[in-house]
This record gives sequence, C-alpha cells and structure tokens, in this order.
Amino acid sequence: MHINRFQGGKEIRMTIRIIMLIVMLLIPGCSGTQGPISAGQPETLDPDYHVITGTYRMEQNWSIDLSYRFNKRIEKDYLVIWKPGFKIQISFTDNDRSEKTEKRLTRIKEKVPSQAFDVQTDRENEIVRFAYRIIAKKGGSNIQEFHGFVIGDDSHVEMAFSFERESDLETARGIWLSVKETS
Repeated sequence: MHINRFQGGKEIRMTIRIIMLIVMLLIPGCSGTQGPISAGQPETLDPDYHVITGTYRMEQNWSIDLSYRFNKRIEKDYLVIWKPGFKIQISFTDNDRSEKTEKRLTRIKEKVPSQAFDVQTDRENEIVRFAYRIIAKKGGSNIQEFHGFVIGDDSHVEMAFSFERESDLETARGIWLSVKETS
C-alpha cells in the first residue's frame, strides 16, 4: 500500500502546514536556515513562502543538504522546494510491507518511462539510489527532468527535479546525493 505522509483532506493538510510552520518558527535550526529573504539576496525567491538552505529535515526519517536558498511549500501530496527555473517535488513512501530494498527497487524500475536515459543505480551501506533523466515537453518547450529515488529500510524518497538549463543537472544530482536517512 502506498502511504504518503502528506495525504489527507484539506483540513489535515492545513493542520500539517500550521504545525510545520509553528515548529519551524519556534525551534531554531530544526529545519535549516529559514525566514524571509535578507536584503542582500536578489529578489528571485517568493517572499510569501519560507526560505530554506543548509541541512533541512524534510520528514521524520529523511534530511537533505541545500547549497542554495530555496522556497518551500506543501502542494497536494508533495513537498515542493523551488527557485525560479528549478523545482523539486518530493514524496515519501513507507515500506509497510516490510519488503527488501531490491524488491522495491525492481518495482520502481518497472515504472520508468521508455524515453528515460542516463539511468543509474548506486548502493552505499543500507541505502540504494536510483535515478534517470527524461526530456519533457511543456508549453512548447523542452524541460529537463531528473528523477531520483533514495531507498532505505523503512521508507523511500522520490524526487522529481525539473529545470530549464542543462547546467542545473549537476545541482539536481548533488541534491539527490545529499539525501540522508536520519534517526
């Protein structure tokens, strides 16, 4: 069964958002550096959303390292981290069937689109990383997409990066590689 920690009705999502905001405002450093855009920063981020950078605890079991400042929000069932021209949609799936990592990896690989390229699988200790790229047509433009998965014992993270410039691929890969399972 697919369980997404951000699922639920409007009331549940709003409650989660409020709790996350309260925690982030009251506990310094719990979610990386946050707050409004400083005067020294160019006005490229949306001032109506929290700004995150550094080590950010995305979810109870997962953290991410961000070298740049990004906005964040919860949209439908996803954590969305973005800046102009670069967006990451992140979801979390529990391993509620207590399946082995390889079985979950096989299921993920079965859903990879036929136009995928630059497919890679990496293993480090208890973590398995899987990624691929595609070029998507959106609004008459080609959009680069990088899809990365990080599979741990208890859950896995799915990340869909979309960006306009080929040079942003290394940023996407770096962010994907920075995802860590926390305890």
